[in-house]
This record gives sequence, structure tokens and C-alpha cells, in this order.
Amino acid sequence: MRTKILPYVLEQVQLRNVKKYGNLTCELCKQSIEDEQFQYDHIIPVSKFNEFKLAAKGSRCNGIRNLQITHRKCNEQKSNNV
Repeated sequence: MRTKILPYVLEQVQLRNVKKYGNLTCELCKQSIEDEQFQYDHIIPVSKFNEFKLAAKGSRCNGIRNLQITHRKCNEQKSNNV
């Protein structure tokens, strides 16, 4: 299921990553990301978000705190795991 994420949120996730590492870096394998080949990954998957009762605590599934930058391959390996 695809969910809509605001462009501002995506920009902030990317900026946070660059500030943390100095350049765009995969949060899962910690390797640099070349050629803008990255994905935005839900740290807590959309399918499991309510299971963790985060919505009740004011967290947003598509919020800055629940998104991270990853390589496509790393994201696919993570799948729906937390």
C-alpha cells in the first residue's frame, strides 16, 4: 500500500541524513549512496504502525521520525521487518 508523504517531509528526511553523515548514506548498511539511487523507508512499516500504538502517541506514520534513507536493495531486504 502506497501512502502519500508530503514533499517537505521528504526534504527534511534527506537533510537530516546529510547532516548526520556528511553525505547521503543508507541508514541500514551505513554505506554512501551514489547517483541519487535511494528510497525513503518507513522505520516502522505502514502495515505495523498501529500494532505499535504509535498513532495514539502522536507519531505519524509518514512523519519525519518514521522515515529514513536507504539503498533500494537494503530496503527490499528489510521488507516489513522492524
